[in-house]
Amino acid sequence: MASFAQLAAGDALEEDGDLVGALACYSTATTVDPDDVEGWTSRGAAEAALGRGADAAASLQRALDAEPEDADLHASRGAALCQVGDVAAAAECHGMGLALSADYFAEAGPASGGGRGRG
Repeated sequence: MASFAQLAAGDALEEDGDLVGALACYSTATTVDPDDVEGWTSRGAAEAALGRGADAAASLQRALDAEPEDADLHASRGAALCQVGDVAAAAECHGMGLALSADYFAEAGPASGGGRGRG
């Protein structure tokens, strides 16, 4: 429960524009609950917004370890890797994110707006 409170506090600080304070809360949340995907995701996003690409990539990798099929996490980690100039790893992350997104839309089919055609 302490992790949830830290995430909520971090979200409020982020909304107020205090990314440093938000990052502190998210970091505490991941210390309290090292398996909290939302904590690692929020921490990575705050680190990226602060220009800490290497830290962001590491945090987002922790989230991906638990949620390897999350296309958005792959894309976010790719963006963080771009910050540090690791273009090859970034391209790999973006490629995985795109592949996962394509799989999602292919499975959804035309009736749901995914896939090809309009049904």
